[in-house]
Amino acid sequence: QILEDKSLQIQNVQSSDEGLYVCDAENLVGTISTKASLLVNSPPTFIEQPQDQKVSLNGFVEFHCKATGNPPPSTFWSREGSQVLMFPENSYGRMQVNQVGTLKIREVQREDSGFIACSALSVAGSKSSRAFLRVISVADLPPPIIQIGPSNQ
Repeated sequence: QILEDKSLQIQNVQSSDEGLYVCDAENLVGTISTKASLLVNSPPTFIEQPQDQKVSLNGFVEFHCKATGNPPPSTFWSREGSQVLMFPENSYGRMQVNQVGTLKIREVQREDSGFIACSALSVAGSKSSRAFLRVISVADLPPPIIQIGPSNQ
């Protein structure tokens, strides 16, 4: 909206308002033009969030996480009780985060059980989402139940 003093006011700014704005002015003496660029920051939002998973002892598991925002956020992983932050394109022992932000855990151990969080961070804000990893082994499974006993022949 253009105000009485001829200034431009944009209310409820949206990402679609981002761009180059031009102001032209003229009078009897001549014309002048100036440009202004509007950059709209938007906080991170998740496109894909990690999901709770069960995995066998010594198995392999992947957690997926994708976030968007303006500017694009940095994503990283962390485990409950650990201060280690895991970033894309890095390995952390049996854990690796690939270039698209997928956390891969190989040779899963009992101590890997617990919450795993994906965080997205930018100058516009931050957001986290977590999932629970449950590690199961044969010892955790109930014994088989025999429904029909042997029959005499």
